[in-house]
Amino acid sequence: MEKKQWTIKDEAKAIVALAVRNGYLEDIHAEGLVVDDEVMKKLIKEVVNRVYTLLLLREENIKKYIATLAIQNFFYTRRWADPEKDDEVTKASEIITKLMKKKGVDLQKV
Repeated sequence: MEKKQWTIKDEAKAIVALAVRNGYLEDIHAEGLVVDDEVMKKLIKEVVNRVYTLLLLREENIKKYIATLAIQNFFYTRRWADPEKDDEVTKASEIITKLMKKKGVDLQKV
């Protein structure tokens, strides 16, 4: 079998698996819970903590980071649909950047 080139799409899917899929969201899904404000708050806190931990790992030990994501890809995410660029995020970024420039905010210091 030919070795597949690792892509940013693979990285995105592995981060989601580690940060979202195999955590509180899985519990919500399994238990059929309603996503009220308290559930959403707990979910977002967990996701932010997990993404932060992964980004720290990437900075502190890139080999361990790559190995961690590769394992997620091998066991879970290689069967997921590839992600697509989200135009809403791009549009929001452009709007925010324009507003900040208009207000005189130095984007290099943000």
